[in-house]
Amino acid sequence: MRLKSILFISLSLGVFLLLACNNSNTESNKENTDNKLNTFIYQAGTFHKIACLKDSNETYTAYFPNSYLPNKKFPVIIVFDAHARGKLAARKFQKAADNFGYLIIASNNAKNGLQTIAHTVNVLFDDVFSRFNVNTKQIYTAGFSGGAKIATSIAIQQGGIAGVISIAAGLPQAGQQIDKYFDFAGIVGIDDFNYLEMKELDKQMGTLGFNHHLFVTTKGHEWPNDSIINSAIEWMQILSMKKSIIPNDDHIIRNYIENVSAHINKLIIEDKIYQAKQEYEVFLSSLKGLIDIKEYQKSYTALLKNPNIKKQQAELKKIAEQEGTKQQAYLNYFKNGQYNKLTQEIELQRKNILKKDFAKKHSAQRLINYINMLSYLFTDSYIKQNNLQQAVNVLRIYKLADKNNPDVYFFEASIYDKKAKDKKAISSLQKAVNLDFSDAERLYNPLYFKHITTLPEFDLIVQKAKKNFDNE
Repeated sequence: MRLKSILFISLSLGVFLLLACNNSNTESNKENTDNKLNTFIYQAGTFHKIACLKDSNETYTAYFPNSYLPNKKFPVIIVFDAHARGKLAARKFQKAADNFGYLIIASNNAKNGLQTIAHTVNVLFDDVFSRFNVNTKQIYTAGFSGGAKIATSIAIQQGGIAGVISIAAGLPQAGQQIDKYFDFAGIVGIDDFNYLEMKELDKQMGTLGFNHHLFVTTKGHEWPNDSIINSAIEWMQILSMKKSIIPNDDHIIRNYIENVSAHINKLIIEDKIYQAKQEYEVFLSSLKGLIDIKEYQKSYTALLKNPNIKKQQAELKKIAEQEGTKQQAYLNYFKNGQYNKLTQEIELQRKNILKKDFAKKHSAQRLINYINMLSYLFTDSYIKQNNLQQAVNVLRIYKLADKNNPDVYFFEASIYDKKAKDKKAISSLQKAVNLDFSDAERLYNPLYFKHITTLPEFDLIVQKAKKNFDNE
């Protein structure tokens, strides 16, 4: 689909720069863990903002688990957020870090559209492996949205990565060839416009013989709660035991079994039998060779006799095909300026959200979220082209689909600025920051604002955006 091409261009252009210039950094840095460049002792259970030694403009937020000791080798998860919210990302991993003893490193620079992403990632990796004692058999990457594409790119191209936690997005390129092995945990919201992409990627990883698990949350395109991330890392721990990378831990194994069993039982009670079957398959595959699974295998075999499995599989497949067709139609409507049809579709999908059918109502919400995403991309593109009439037309669709999105009012302010309507531009920007707009750096981009940047009100808005960012 053409849409995927647009998304990949907008989210991950810089990734290929990274891959071209840093194919061996990880391996060379692994040998350097005993030669530390910094002897500062970090206290267990604390967050620190750390400037990279080779470039102090590159920083990251580090979380040191409550079991941290500087002379002990620790597994590490290197995290990338789509908007460079390192503190937010590190906090999301804090619970799992304490539970399983992981050092968390989250970039404060890497974000969507960053032209210097290669430099950012290279310097970050250099610093982490030079500064800390890292267990080189347990190096993980993780990321949200565009950050997930960076995380998977590092694993695919550099190697030496034990596993990837890919949240709300998958590979940098659709159908990308993967020839380096790593465990793959996907996390996606049931209402995320990337839901179908993540479902397809999970299927692809299984076909390639990877250990894979897709965790589905109740959210849209956003960071999941820390409990889901904890579950993903718990699963990674099970795989590490299975490979004899770490000793077997009966407590973790028992918790994993109890948590997954409860989830499967919940799916069965809710008559989501096909999804229960899929969860059971991951469960059995993950534990095989680690413990005796004969009794669980019997329960799975009994589940397969349920006639609803094939029926639900067919229904979900049909809904996914219809959703994919709608997505392509929406893209064409945007490209051809058929905004009345988009208005009609928003009204139609809002009605579908009210239906009782679980799969159909969530498909409808994903389609509205898909329109939101396309609205963002097309409005942004038209503003940068100074095609203000088209920008206004698309922004009307964006506001209709998601009137409480701060980006709606950011774009509205930009259009007013270009029309030299300063008061209206300031008013719209104030709405944006009141709705938690937090990208202060973007406010200084001359592609968006020129007239209002010298006004005292603008400085107050920038300060509010920075405060929003710090509070995330």
